[in-house]
This record gives sequence, structure tokens and C-alpha cells, in this order.
Amino acid sequence: MQPEQGPDKTPTRPSTSKLGSQTKILKSTPNNRGSAVRSDHIEYTGVQVSDIRPWIGRDVEKTQNCDIDSLLDVLLLRCWKQHASDHPSPNQTKPPPAKELRHRCLQAVLPICNGQPIRSTNRGEAAIETSAIRTHLQEYARPLIEKDRYKPWILAFNIVLEALRHTRVQGLPDESGDPIIFQQNDPSLIYQYHRGVKTCRKPDVVIVPTEVSKAAFEDGWATHAWSEHAANYAWQSPGKDKSAGEERSLQWTDILSVIEFKSTKRRLTQPPASYTIQQDEAPVIPYLSTEYLRSLDSTEDIEAAIPPATSAAPGSSSMGQTKNATSSAKDGSRTTTLAPTRRSTREVIPPARALANLARNPGGAGLKRKSEEQTANETSSKRGKIEPQPKPPKKPIATVQTAIYVAEMFAAHLGTNHLINLIIVGTYETFTSDDTVWVWLYDRQNPIQCTAIDFIQNLPCFLVLLFCLQRLSLANWGRNTLFKPISTSTQERGLLVQAGGVELTLHLDSKERVTHLGVNGRATNVFRVTSPQLEKQHPGKEMVAKVFWPEDSRTSEPALLERVEQLAQGNPKVEGHIPELLFWHKFENSTAELREALGLAGAREGSRSLYILVFPKLLPITELSGDEFLSAWWDCVLCHRELWEGGIHHRDISAGNLMYYRDQSGRAVGVLNDFDLATLAENEAPSGNQRTGTVPFMARALLTPKGLKGQITHTYRHEAESFVWVLVWVCLRFREGQERRQQSRHLDEWLKADEETCRDKKNTFINEDFEEVTPSPSHERNWRLAMSLMNILHRPSRPPSDSDDEEAQEAEEERFVARHDEAVFKEFEVAKEKHAAWVKRRAARALAKPAKS
Repeated sequence: MQPEQGPDKTPTRPSTSKLGSQTKILKSTPNNRGSAVRSDHIEYTGVQVSDIRPWIGRDVEKTQNCDIDSLLDVLLLRCWKQHASDHPSPNQTKPPPAKELRHRCLQAVLPICNGQPIRSTNRGEAAIETSAIRTHLQEYARPLIEKDRYKPWILAFNIVLEALRHTRVQGLPDESGDPIIFQQNDPSLIYQYHRGVKTCRKPDVVIVPTEVSKAAFEDGWATHAWSEHAANYAWQSPGKDKSAGEERSLQWTDILSVIEFKSTKRRLTQPPASYTIQQDEAPVIPYLSTEYLRSLDSTEDIEAAIPPATSAAPGSSSMGQTKNATSSAKDGSRTTTLAPTRRSTREVIPPARALANLARNPGGAGLKRKSEEQTANETSSKRGKIEPQPKPPKKPIATVQTAIYVAEMFAAHLGTNHLINLIIVGTYETFTSDDTVWVWLYDRQNPIQCTAIDFIQNLPCFLVLLFCLQRLSLANWGRNTLFKPISTSTQERGLLVQAGGVELTLHLDSKERVTHLGVNGRATNVFRVTSPQLEKQHPGKEMVAKVFWPEDSRTSEPALLERVEQLAQGNPKVEGHIPELLFWHKFENSTAELREALGLAGAREGSRSLYILVFPKLLPITELSGDEFLSAWWDCVLCHRELWEGGIHHRDISAGNLMYYRDQSGRAVGVLNDFDLATLAENEAPSGNQRTGTVPFMARALLTPKGLKGQITHTYRHEAESFVWVLVWVCLRFREGQERRQQSRHLDEWLKADEETCRDKKNTFINEDFEEVTPSPSHERNWRLAMSLMNILHRPSRPPSDSDDEEAQEAEEERFVARHDEAVFKEFEVAKEKHAAWVKRRAARALAKPAKS
């Protein structure tokens, strides 16, 4: 049984592009459930990079499937186009049929499979002996533990790569650029930083350019021959530089692909005596599922798929339970079952009592905390008994582990279009072959898994895949060649980007850097940017660039900002309180292109394209304190209200999206930032598949099952509640512009919890916890306003009804919401005016109070 607490229980999102009969039900964009929801939280104190891992598992759940032959055809066609571009010929203007190209390749690699010497294409060089491939595969097939299988596998297929370098196929290119090589990495660690947090990963085997592999060894450069380096070094993990006393590790920026192994320690079927081209289709091997890998893993890995309640981690979805998994349960092997926690149904009490207490004692924290024993007893009686939770796992299952490496590779390669990784699994009783490799493609839309290849029994097919990989250009590997690494004048890492005729330099090590760690979603990255052209047009302005992957079906952020600027003209509540777009460019690389080439259904559903936007630098509103913060925060509230009434709905109010700058008088001016999830009122239909909102700041109604499915209309009241949560957040977590220390910091759990658990925590906060927290001294007066606004929002948001007529209920609810929405902002204004008057009276009393002698 999967634990209820965690992303597992979040309802599945219906596709917004296939509404059909759901049009009347789907009222807003359903919530995203993967790493896109959580990656942005790494910047907050109390959130670890490991907290993102369970949500990456949710990205894997959304995998699409395709046939391996379809992938081979696409790769061969791209190789053909690459060759035709480099060597144009009037006799070959159209590519041959895909099956013909594949058959040519199978014929070309067959001698390698059968151990025949391959003649070198370099004059004077000896033929490449391929008989050792069989020897190494026989060694691999022995009952070895996983780490002992790396060496024979690497030795076998590096010989294959060398032989393929001298294999020619009509119409296809020779090897592209620096030769690739299989390089063992485990147990060496690969490091990377994400917003100041260091990650250490240990992929098993990687594909890298040969020069990178040589540089990983102290004396690697002494062996100039590719074959000598492959035979003596590539199967070893990079070690330490003895002369410098430092560890030599690979870098994510150098890695083209990752190969993750899962061994069962069983004896495998030996290679056949000879290989032929199979006329019939190979036996179908099931798609890789998380349930299958769990059955192979150790107890530690089994628990890795079961989330601890403290982090609300997801379990894995079942795409059909395997026989092994079923039989092991019947045999009485160890299983972990978690009792689901029942959701609290108690009524939310508005914070009027604590507000009155705060009025009597402005500097106090509220009412006395209930005893720990009483709280524990109440929780036990109201929510039912909770079984002990497993400890956080050390290593997740292979599909999730590989996706984590993908997240690291995406973070290292800004602008990457897609990645190609391999997962290798040993014997399993339902498989018709013994050793299998699954090819996985990843982009910002969803992972794609191909049917498997038995690389021992169906070696020719696997060699065709390696033939393609060896000849892919960097662009066909998925790299965006318009993003070129450079070193800046200050020796910082940088990227030179050519975007629509404008040259931009992204400063990767700048303090303004905001990076994304995840697989699917917008993947927003922000960097300091310099540009000779833009600096001439906008002298004296510090600039930042936003690089992200929005959904194609949404109104683009540049188009929305154009509408926002029109509304701002002559409106002081908007003008100066919105971001100024200096430059933007859309790259022609939609994720739909690969899916259409593979023949996947619904290729355009949720497709994404890469954008780069340049703005003047703004500062986070969390840096402000006291009255200055409240003034900037209210600027954003007023701007947002004007835009809402003008038909532009922001839909992502969060602490990270409220910014400020200082005008010529030194006043902190609030700016409502980040419109990439905004919508236009005239477009009532839900758009895209991406979540709308940042979970810790979302209204509680949108975190219910109906809200997460998109069955609740997104109203102004929901946006207003988000502003209140921002106010609460800053009052409790920030002191003088810095996050408070852990012992005095609140709400860490909101960052790690799933949507419904976060909603429950907010209800608990309103009902109990707000009486027990202490705002920071720099936001003490603002806390009073936060409590007043919570009191307004916690009135009923829908009318009671005894009618069984659903349509009548919905009509009455819509009328009620419309009246309530109109009243919310007016009540906010009244509360703000009362608060300002209270602050003024308090200041007057302080001045009138005689000074102590």
C-alpha cells in the first residue's frame, strides 16, 4: 500500500487539450505534480536538494513509450541530414526509406558482432580485432555483482566503438568530432552547486569525449592511442592527482550520456555462436516499470520508493505488478505498509481571539502553547494511528536515479533540448532475453522510454544504436549550440548566447543566479547578463536574463507584458510596478518536434519551447523590513488588483515574485514580477498542463482534490489569499532581510509537503499554530495586519446548500463567489487603513511619552 501523505495522493491531472465532455468540469489549469513544483524551493533555508528527489520520481511517472525501431529511424535520419548538409549531392536530395537505412547499418555491423577483423580506414594501421568482444560478453554473463560487470561491459563496447569508427555506411557520416568513449565513473563522485547547495552524484558509467576521459587520469595523456586508453584506463574510475593531492572527477558539463546498471547477480545466457540479421521482429520486452526495479532492489532500495511522512515523498506508480513482486509478497518477504492518515475535517477558527490578545500585548507571541502530550493525544484520536515511517533512503530506484542524473545534466547544460540515457537490467523471469538495455529520452515535456534491446542476444541492433550515437553532432545529442561556454573578463564561467541577432553573455557565477534542478516543467533560470547592443539602448541599467521553457499552448509572457504595459499607461497603481521587458527571443526548438518524429500520439500536448527574456535587475522584497516592506507589498497588491480588473490574472503570487527597486528619492517601489503563468480573462478555457501557483502560497481551496484537478474556478479571492500567505511568510521567516535561524524559523514543512498536506498544515496553522509563533522583531507590526487579513479570508467561501441539484448549487456558488470577490479587496483596503491609523497612533503615543531621566 502506498502512503497517503505525499504526491502519490495528488489527483491525476486531466489533459487540457482533450477536454471533450470535461469542458464543464475543468475550470482552471490542473496542478503539476513533479519537480517543477519543488525545485524553486532550494533557495530557502531548511530545504535540501534531497527533498527534490521524490518529486523527480513524479516526473518519471509521466513517461511516454515508443518503439526502439522508431528511435533508431529518427537517429539515422538525423545522421543522414547531417551528412547531406556537410556533403551536398544533387543525386541524393531525399533520404532513403528508414527501413533501408536501418538494414544498411545492420549489414555493416554484422562482421563486428561475429568477431571478424575490421579493416582500418587509416592507411598503414592494423585491422581492429573484434574477437575479444565475445570474450568480454562471456565474462559479463557470469554471476557477478554489479560493480564487477562494469569492466567487461566497458571493454566490450569500447572495442565496438573503435570498430564502428572504421565502418562506413552509404549516405551516413563518419564519426562526429572528438571520439566518444564509455568511461566508468563509480565510485568517483561528480559535484555541482545549486543555489549554494552542493550535490554529489555517482553514476555508474558515462559517455564522454575521449579527451575528457584522458584528462581524468594523471598519466592519461601519456597514452595517445585511443585503443590503448580504452583498454587500460576507461574501465577504471577517475582517481586522485598524486602530484596535486586533489581528486580528479568528471564534470556534468562534459557528460553526454549516463548508463545506470541494475544487476541481479545471476548467470546470464551466453552469446550465440554467430549472429544473423533477424528477419522477424525480436520478442517484445516489457517497458521498464518502477515496480519491476523495486522487485530487484535490496531492502534499502525497496524502502527508497516509500516516502517518509516528514518530507511527503511519493512512492512509485504501478504500471502493472511483476510476477516477482507478487510472489515475494506471498512468500512472506519483508514488506512495508503504511497506514493512511485521515484528513482533518474540523472547522477552521478565524484568528480574532489571537488578534485581540495581540492588541493587548503587541510584542507578545500570542496565547500559551498547548502541552505536547495534549497535542499528541488529540492528533492520535482525530487522525487515527500512524505506523512508524521508514528512514529516508540512501539511493532510489534506477528509473528515478537516472532521472536525478538528468536533472544534474540539464542544470549543467543550459538550453539543452533533450538528453539520451541508458538503463541496463539483468535477468528477469518474464523476459524472453537475459540482458536488456532501455533507451530513455528526456526533455522539458516528459520522459520517453523505448522498448528494450537484448544487447547479448540481439547485439546487431544495439550496435546500430551505438553507430548512431557515435555519429551524432552536439546538436543532435540535444545540446543548444547557440549557447557557447566562455570565460568572462573576471574569470567567471559564462555562456555566450546568440539570440535573434543580439549577443548576450550570461554570467553563470553571479550572485543573481537562480537555477533549476528538475526534469520537467518551465525550468526557469535567471542570470546576470551583459550585452553590448542592449547596453547602448539602455545605458546604466543592470540587467538579468530569464531562460525558461513555457508551454506552447499558453499566451507567451512577452505578449502578456505587452497587454500589461497598455494597462499601465496613465495608471499610477500599475505604472512603475511591473517589470520592464528590454529584449526577448524564442528559440525554434519545440519539444513537439522529437515526439512528432517518433510518431507519438498527442505530440503537441504540453509541448514547450525555449525563451530568453531580459529585464532590468530587481531586488527581492524579502530584503525589506517594517513599514518599508509593507509599503512595497501593498504596491504589489494594488497593481495586481488593477490588472485583475483589466482582465490580466497573474495566478502565481509568491514571495519570489514580489520584487522592488529604489526610485530617485530612495523609496522602495514594489514590483509584481513573473507573468509566465498569467492568463487573460477573455480566455476562460484552461491552458497548458503546468501548475498555476507556488504551493506554499496557494489558496487552500486550490489545494483540495477538486482544486488540483482544475475543477474550481480561480478567483480573485484565491490571489488575495496568496498575498496574505506571503505576508505571513515574510513576517515569520525573515529578520532584517535575512532568513532567521532554524530554532526561530517557521513553516519549513510547507516547502516540502505535497499540495494536500500543505493545505492541512495551513488549516492547522490557522486553527492552532498562529497562536504559538513569534514574528521577527523587524516585522512585528506587520504581523498584526497579517492576522487581520487572515480573519477576513477565513470566512466561508461558498454558501451552504441543501439542494441536490448540482447545476443549481454551482449557479448559487458562482453568484456567492462573485459577491465575495468584490468585497474582499474593499475589506483589505479597510484593514490596511485601520492598520496605518494604528501605527500612527502608536507612534504618536511613543512621542508623547516622557523620556526616562
